[in-house]
Amino acid sequence: MTAPTAVAEPAVRSRVRLCGPLALEIDGRDAVAAVPTGQARSLLAYLLTRDERCAERGALFDVVWPGGAPKDPQADLRVILTRLRRALTPATLEGRQQLQLILPAPVWVDVEVAKRAIATARAAARDAAWGPALEQAQAALELLRPGFLTGQEGAWAQDERRAHEELELEALEWIARSGLALGGAELAGAQRAARDLVSRSAFRETGHRLLMEALAATGNVAEALQVYDDLRVLLREELGAAPAAEVQALHQRLLVGEPAPPPVRTVVRAGMTAPATRYARNGEISLAYQVLGDGPTALLLVTGWVLPMEATWEDPAYVRFVERLARSFRVILWDKRGTGLSDRVAVDRLPTLEERMDDIAAVLDAAGAEQAAIAGMSEGAVLAALFGAAHPERTSALVLYGGWGCTVGDEGYRAMPDREDFDGFAADVQRSWDDMGPFLALWAPTYEHDPAVREWWTRALHRGASPASAVAWLRMLADFDIRGVVGAIHTPTLVLHRAGDRIITVENGRWLGESIPGAEYVELAGEDHLWWLGDQDALLDEVERFLVGAAPVREPDRVLATVLFTDIVDSTRRAAELGDRRWRDLMARHEAIVRERLARFRGHEVKTLGDGFLSRFDGPARAIRCAAAIRDAMLPLGLEVRAGLHTGEVDVVDDDVHGIAVAIAARVAATAAAGEVIVSRTVRDLVAGSGIEFEDRGTHDLKGVADDWHLYALASA
Repeated sequence: MTAPTAVAEPAVRSRVRLCGPLALEIDGRDAVAAVPTGQARSLLAYLLTRDERCAERGALFDVVWPGGAPKDPQADLRVILTRLRRALTPATLEGRQQLQLILPAPVWVDVEVAKRAIATARAAARDAAWGPALEQAQAALELLRPGFLTGQEGAWAQDERRAHEELELEALEWIARSGLALGGAELAGAQRAARDLVSRSAFRETGHRLLMEALAATGNVAEALQVYDDLRVLLREELGAAPAAEVQALHQRLLVGEPAPPPVRTVVRAGMTAPATRYARNGEISLAYQVLGDGPTALLLVTGWVLPMEATWEDPAYVRFVERLARSFRVILWDKRGTGLSDRVAVDRLPTLEERMDDIAAVLDAAGAEQAAIAGMSEGAVLAALFGAAHPERTSALVLYGGWGCTVGDEGYRAMPDREDFDGFAADVQRSWDDMGPFLALWAPTYEHDPAVREWWTRALHRGASPASAVAWLRMLADFDIRGVVGAIHTPTLVLHRAGDRIITVENGRWLGESIPGAEYVELAGEDHLWWLGDQDALLDEVERFLVGAAPVREPDRVLATVLFTDIVDSTRRAAELGDRRWRDLMARHEAIVRERLARFRGHEVKTLGDGFLSRFDGPARAIRCAAAIRDAMLPLGLEVRAGLHTGEVDVVDDDVHGIAVAIAARVAATAAAGEVIVSRTVRDLVAGSGIEFEDRGTHDLKGVADDWHLYALASA
């Protein structure tokens, strides 16, 4: 194995080591030794991981006191920050509500050096420069091996540690790939790296495949076959899934004595190759993504159902589709969690809409896209619309193709089948999974009788998910209803639909075009639901025209948000019983707990309202769980809290929020009894599939709000 190249450490003023025990040198001085307490050191560690990003002051409570904040956390935090500022001079700690640690430049950070080395390895591998790729990956691993901030506790450290582990896994993957490509003496190192991948990430099939290839390359075919059997049993017993198609194909080649394919990217047509697959991280979930093109605008494609990006590269029509987009845009492709090359999930733990919005944000972060145009097809259009409403600051434009507002039709939405027909369709898919070719009559009728496309369609779906997962995805879609939120979309939006679409009829596209404020609706000729089939040039003409000419997005001040009101029940009586001094102390503890819970669930405090709080969230499930956590945390203090939530469009003005959604949330909260968390139907519909359970509270006449409102009480979060 090639000896790892020592990573050069240039002359710098500030040197940061986040791998292993925390280390910070400023002008040759050990700055960590000057930090007086463990709490201050935890805070220093957290601020150093923020790089150049600001840290919200409210989030620091969890960092400094992971076991629970003291009686007066604000005062104690001020003391810690003062000591930290003194100890770190000449570094500066700037800001009050948003804090940023500024180190004397130039600054050397081991994790950032490792990230650059991995990026260099990735680029070298794209050019088949396997020697430099191996060297850089080994150098990155040398830095990362000690582990992230050993000994550091707290939820934030665990999150950072998982991201750090993802870097290690990518370095190992490039070591294995490069060693396989170089062959000879490097095969032993490739095998060790692949074994490490399998032991550290058992459900990531890439590691198993690389280990099988490395073993076969050294003549150990029997063990390679055993690796496959172990993977097959693991996936079946834990996830009810089968290995990915390419792993199965490798297994078949080894069984009949054929050599494994070379570990390089597949050339799918002259001048265009499938880009390297990378991984973004959202919590414990790894999300596979690819980037191609270098245009000025990032364009994220969100496909429908379980169609995986790797299989689509086998279709020449798809290659033409993305190749044309890549001439004008920086195109980001990805596999949704539970599908394709992303981490598999159990069929009873499929992601909610909120989790999938978080997945999009994670992929954008990993791809280095602060803002992107989001183009969604089919179910992907539903997800893209919701993301655009909730995160306008990250969405430059929306392209919604073949989308809908509500999966199962009702009296107010006739464009989709009713529940009985939908369940029948899902059952047909389950029975026909071995051969999905006949279903092209719905998805792509132009190619219904093309044997090559029929065979590819079945193979692609099989690579995307297991039969149980694919049907579970369909059944989960039955709960999707975004009718109550599309009015909150103010991002420039293009709605496209083919007039003869058989699976999602054109009435759905017309409804979206009419319901999204300011949306442009274009009806295209054709019957094919898959956007790259049929007349793709007509579709891409519209996409390019719209995105290239779309007006810049203004600073968002109208967003889709979940509004949470909480207040203390019988506060006046309790204040009279306790007296002013004790009541003030109790209120200080109440406020500290609420702020700590808001930080934990990524909520944003808008303002206090006497004995309550007004907060907003970008996801309803987090808001509900935050409300429940606040309620439960108050019981030991002898306080009873009630809460109300609604999701809708709000105006953000100087950190305050206004609008009818705020008024509705306040009225919903007013219906709650002590200890209750009450939500509107909109909130309930948006958390479908999250495992959160409700009790029906019937319809209510909310004061000052038109119509009757169906409300639900939280039963279990």
